[in-house]
Parts: sequence; C-alpha cells; structure tokens
Amino acid sequence: FLEDRMPRVDAAVEIDAEMHLPDSYIVSPNEKVVIYHRLLNLEEQHLIDNLVEELKDRFGPLPPPAENLIEMVKIK
Repeated sequence: FLEDRMPRVDAAVEIDAEMHLPDSYIVSPNEKVVIYHRLLNLEEQHLIDNLVEELKDRFGPLPPPAENLIEMVKIK
C-alpha cells in the first residue's frame, strides 16, 4: 500500500567503470548480442547467478569489465 502513496522518483547514477563483454572474452558479435539480451531481461538474482556460471563454464573467468556489468545488472 505504501507504494501507492509514494511518488515515483526517477534517478540517474553515473559510474566511472568499464561495463561490457570484451571482444577478448566473447569473440562472436552474435553471441555477445544474445548474452546482452539475456542479461538485460533477467530480474531474479538466482537467474543472473546461473548465467554467470554459464559464462564462466563457456568462456572462462569473467574479466573486470564483465564483472562490473554483472554487478550493474544485479542493482537494476
């Protein structure tokens, strides 16, 4: 009920960090687009964690820019 009485506030946050899937991590542009799409549509923590494990299994440890991207997806 409280949500109905509180005004919606839009916020913007600027973060000075690289957030992407580097070409050196995922070479195929098509594969990268598919993964970005999947990431942006996940809303539950366990589903994000599952995708991270899949990425590690398929491509190896996440490089820092990919880790940053995952953290931002978790925050959204």
